[in-house]
This record gives sequence, structure tokens and C-alpha cells, in this order.
Amino acid sequence: MKKVIDRDGFILAVLPVLAFVVSLIFEMGYADAFGYDYFFIEIDLKGMVVALVCVIFVLLPLIIFLYAFLYLIQSDSRKVRVAALPMLYPVFSMLFLYITGFQSTIINGLLLISLCFLGWTLLKLFYKARTNGWTQVLGDYAHAEGVKDRAKVGGSDKGLMLKDYIYMALTIIAFILLVVFMIRGIGFGVAHWKTSYSTVNRDGEELALVASYGDVFIAAGVYDDKFNSKITVIPKDSDLLKDIKSARLDNFISSGLWFR
Repeated sequence: MKKVIDRDGFILAVLPVLAFVVSLIFEMGYADAFGYDYFFIEIDLKGMVVALVCVIFVLLPLIIFLYAFLYLIQSDSRKVRVAALPMLYPVFSMLFLYITGFQSTIINGLLLISLCFLGWTLLKLFYKARTNGWTQVLGDYAHAEGVKDRAKVGGSDKGLMLKDYIYMALTIIAFILLVVFMIRGIGFGVAHWKTSYSTVNRDGEELALVASYGDVFIAAGVYDDKFNSKITVIPKDSDLLKDIKSARLDNFISSGLWFR
């Protein structure tokens, strides 16, 4: 019972910190999209909830796809494990898609091609299975791809060596960096997807309020319904906010960053 309490207490203590870190990384990606400094970022409860909802919602397709991939690839049966092979290219394409903030034309094209390859492979397997059955079809496919049944190996009495710990540490570091860059990419992508803004006018110049932190708004300059790369910090008690309008600005941030 004590172990359960200690474990639950640890989880409850870590969750707020984890939520804060995820929100901060998300906001950093959002800030990078508009080009304002991280110095202005402040994480409050409202911002944290919005960031977490966005991250979870956007990550959901990848999580479902990865779960199916890992479920198949860990099987000892070659007839099950071979079904994961066509999913390998979409998995890597999706990971890079998240990292690049969904703005890479090349990565989007690679993902489309990999999904078409997956669909074509499944169609061929379905067609053959109509006459030969799934067992034979998957067996033939596994043989053609050189996939063999995985032998079950008992536990080894040999202890872990130093290089094993190094490999484990490097794997954990790589995984953490991957997650960090993906969350940052989600924030970057959300900024590009946003279309509804509140706008104010300053001496004939239209400004779109893109973020709110503490006592200030971050405003982006608007020219011909596009972001003109100018950032203005507006205090929340400014007279400019007396005349706020709503505007729809499609493709407000010009596309183009990595691998375009």
C-alpha cells in the first residue's frame, strides 16, 4: 500500500512539472513561427490548458499509428511482424512532419507517397487473400521480404556491461530530443494554422494580436492580409485596445522554413 501511495504521489508531483515543460516547448515553437523572443513567454493555467489540448489532439494520429506499428513489430510470428513493414516509411515521414512543423513540402510529399505505398500493399494483400487466405498470403509476403519467426530466448544471467548502459542512455536522450522537437513543431504548426485574429490599428498600421503573456500582447504587423515580419509589444492597458476588431487572415504567416 505504501508503494502505491509513493508511486501515485510521485506521479502527481511530476505531472504539473511535465505539463509546464510541454507548454513551454509548445509556446517556443509558436514564438518561432512569428519570430518574437522567448523572453516574453509566460505560462499560466489558461495557456497551459490550451497548449496541452493542442499537443494531445495533434499527436493523437501519430500515437494511434505508432501503437499499431509497435504492436505488429514486436510479435514473434513472422506473419504478423511482416504486416508492419509497409508502415515503416509512413512512421518516419510522420515523425519528420511533426519535427518540421507540418510546413515542409518535401516531407508532406514523402508522407503522401509512403501512405500510397502502404495502401497499395494492403490492396494487393487483400486481393490475394480472397483466394489464398490470409495465412498463406502473409506467409508468402514474409518469405519474400526475408522475415523469419523470432526465436524465444530465455533470460540471460549475464549482467549489463558499460556499453549497454551507454546505449540505453543515448537511446533515452535521443527519444527525449525527438519528443521535444515534435512538441516544438506542433506549436510552430498551430501558429501557421491559425486564421482568426483580433486586430487593432496604430497610426494607420494594422496589428494582429497573436499572443498574450502577463501584462502584454504580442502583435504582428499586417500588410495585405499577410504578416510583414514586424512584432510590436502592446501593454494590456494601452488605448489601442479600445477599438479591437476581429479578422480572418488565411495563410497569415508566409510558408517556408525547412526542406521546402
